[in-house]
Amino acid sequence: MDEDLFGLNILDTSGTEDFVSLVSEWIINKDGLILAYSIEDYEHFKALEKWVQKILYHDPNNEIPKILVANKADLKNRKVKEEDGRAFAEKIGAQYFETSAKNDKGVQAAFIGLIRMMKKNIRRPVREPSATLTDDKNEGGREDKSGFVNWLFSKCNLI
Repeated sequence: MDEDLFGLNILDTSGTEDFVSLVSEWIINKDGLILAYSIEDYEHFKALEKWVQKILYHDPNNEIPKILVANKADLKNRKVKEEDGRAFAEKIGAQYFETSAKNDKGVQAAFIGLIRMMKKNIRRPVREPSATLTDDKNEGGREDKSGFVNWLFSKCNLI
């Protein structure tokens, strides 16, 4: 994107409570977050407030770029109004996107929006991947792809 290569590690928790205890591990050293909900599930939307509280506990200055994604925008049985989603996004300092994975509406725009925010907000030096993986050698002189893989898969989480 914009002549740069980006890798995203997307961890989809489906909003379940099973993953709440792992939030701190996911937030530390992340460059971006996606908070997503279905427009037909008001309870899921309201549950995002609990996730945001946990995120802000680990990011008290609200520095990690985030987007709020209202998914399933193709459905007619809407329970969460667009204005409620936009208001929540503004409250938490996130960009708002309406998407439909079924119709491929807004999905690419959401990811590009997050990546652009991440590029502006790099909080720490990152190890850029080498042009070729063979340039990376471990102590035994063998190829070491772990640095590249760790860099590639350390960028973003979906909550």
